[in-house]
Amino acid sequence: MQAYSLNCAFLLEYNTKQITLNINLSKQFVEKNKLKYTELALTNNELSKFVHRYDYRKLDYFVESEISGIFDTLMRFTLKKCKYPLRTVAICKVTNNGLKCAHFEESKIVQLRNSRLSELSNKQIKRVNIENENEVLGKQHTFISEVKSHLACIIDREQKIV
Repeated sequence: MQAYSLNCAFLLEYNTKQITLNINLSKQFVEKNKLKYTELALTNNELSKFVHRYDYRKLDYFVESEISGIFDTLMRFTLKKCKYPLRTVAICKVTNNGLKCAHFEESKIVQLRNSRLSELSNKQIKRVNIENENEVLGKQHTFISEVKSHLACIIDREQKIV
């Protein structure tokens, strides 16, 4: 069986008390998108320029709904003047101060899912390796293990066209 591994694009931490968004970008993501920064700290006014307007509303919604476990959602961001926003799969957890999310590029998740389908294996994936976990996620061991097992669920999830 093939080993499944991904790079985390960035870690996002949304603080509802101070209304700030802190983003820690991975080295691979910075190089790929030719960015000049590895960290972002955005205040309330800057958030709406970076986070897609519908996804900006999601941040508050998830915090207010007090979801107890880990969950995933699609989010869009504007990094530079492009025709289309960057689409990511965010694996999030509500914290005392707001929300913490590990973001993975949607296209990479789709590639893993397609390779999984092409293997024609019925074995369930137990875990996905995050190659740059120490760089981006640091020493948040419980969050990292939850993210890895949730990634496996996302890849195994059957996609239905609505």
